[in-house]
Amino acid sequence: MGLNYKNNLTHYWATTPSQRVAFFPETISLNRFQLIRSMFYITSKIYIPKGQPGHDPWYKVRQYYDSMNRAFKQYFVPNQNLSLDESMIGMKNRCTFIQYMANKRHARFGIKKFELCDSQTSYVLHSEIYSGKGFLEDDFPSIGG
Repeated sequence: MGLNYKNNLTHYWATTPSQRVAFFPETISLNRFQLIRSMFYITSKIYIPKGQPGHDPWYKVRQYYDSMNRAFKQYFVPNQNLSLDESMIGMKNRCTFIQYMANKRHARFGIKKFELCDSQTSYVLHSEIYSGKGFLEDDFPSIGG
């Protein structure tokens, strides 16, 4: 989760001083988090078949993802220095927009995403998931393709 990676999800709620993470236990209990996580489900009834104009490969999570981006901007005022980061969510599942990047050591196969971040706090201001050729053309015609 973020910059402080732990091998096991329960380690974020560790009580030993050397492994303690301040944010998680103060915000939500482990049992409550696991309960919400077990019941968390996202879906959308808006489906446009592949090949049709307006098809969105992220249609199931688009509404959630857009609300996250709105919240990122609403609750944080960025500093002057911003950074555009290209990263990979490592996976080898069958997916139409899996990318291969030979220069990435930790995740050569995965979903590519771009994030606009505050360079001092590493806070994400906006995030976009790359979904194949032409993904920018819908929103930014002068940039894509």
